[in-house]
Amino acid sequence: MALNASGSDEEDQICLVCGVDAYGIHCGVNSCRACAAFFRRSAEKGHTYKCHRVTCDCDISKNGSDSCKYCRFQKCLAVGMTIAQKKKSAKGEDVPDPPLPSTSGLHSLRQMERDLPEVTVEDYKFKLDADGQMRRVVEILDAPIKSDDSIKETSLQALLRAYENMVPGGKPDQVEIIYTISYRGYVRNLHEQMERIAKWAIHCREFAHLPIEDKRKLYCNFWHAIYAIERCARTTEFMGADTPPYIMLLTDSTAYDMYNYEYYMPEVDSEKLKSIVEHFKPFNALAMENLITPMKDLNLTTFELVYLCLYKVWNIKRIRDLNANTYIVAAKILDEASNELHEYYVNELRNTNYALRLSRICKLIDSIEFIYRRYSEIRLTADLCKVYRSSYGDSEFREYAKNGT
Repeated sequence: MALNASGSDEEDQICLVCGVDAYGIHCGVNSCRACAAFFRRSAEKGHTYKCHRVTCDCDISKNGSDSCKYCRFQKCLAVGMTIAQKKKSAKGEDVPDPPLPSTSGLHSLRQMERDLPEVTVEDYKFKLDADGQMRRVVEILDAPIKSDDSIKETSLQALLRAYENMVPGGKPDQVEIIYTISYRGYVRNLHEQMERIAKWAIHCREFAHLPIEDKRKLYCNFWHAIYAIERCARTTEFMGADTPPYIMLLTDSTAYDMYNYEYYMPEVDSEKLKSIVEHFKPFNALAMENLITPMKDLNLTTFELVYLCLYKVWNIKRIRDLNANTYIVAAKILDEASNELHEYYVNELRNTNYALRLSRICKLIDSIEFIYRRYSEIRLTADLCKVYRSSYGDSEFREYAKNGT
């Protein structure tokens, strides 16, 4: 083994966990203060981690770009880190060490892959079960309506209540920024969000009572906008107003850097995945400029957010072949919601001169449509250049691309 200038082994001078300069022996091994503190804190508090890449082999060295707590903790265990000597009780008995973080709830990569949606890849074509996902959404939209007739609330009030309860478990304790995204994990999260949006929408009684075909058409017209608005709003809510606009919530407890991320899919060449990310980066730039930054600047209240979502649900003039009564219901709800928003500005916010703000809020809908029209163009060029094509591109879920033109 090579020696350094002082005559000691080089290995004795580096942290065996992350490779930076060590600061003596901590938890039984040479380690830096940061890794020692991380291991001690994790062990003492019994934290349970999971690998967000689902590979369980993240590079947590000083030169790596991953900050995976699961892989870091596993490396600590692998190099022999242990909790300090047992403490003595008042009776002189050993006090057991705090339990180590449990890994029983963590899946191995193989188990995790089985739990994720099936995605098959042929050349540059990614095949997802778009029809199956549509069936799951329709089941939610067509489920028997469970309503309490004693609760008298408007459509806006119902959707406001549903929005506030939209995230199971509420605000997470912390949000972790990740730089590697499992492609299948991304699809699963998208499916969960789509189903969440369907459950949110049917809290509006008027929507729930529409014919199923109308509900289906309306859903395909609004889900993408609700998804974008909700994720933008939750990012600020969960991570703070100072969060950079390029950081976007992915799941409820993880976010990603829109300019610095990669996809993981074990059977697909990494260079092919990188080319997909690069091809769609202009879409991320458009989203930041036209939606994320304006939303942050406006600092929308929850009431305004839900009004914006309701407006997107019921602004259906360009959707063809709906039941005649659906258009009547939509016009009535939009009028009612506009009156409620007026009352909210005047009576709660004490703002009688809100016309400019309302105009900027409604402009966000046009911005979303513009962004997704451009997305359709970017997706088309990805197909023409044989970079990427997904089965969602031909599915009913892309109905908004036609309605938005």
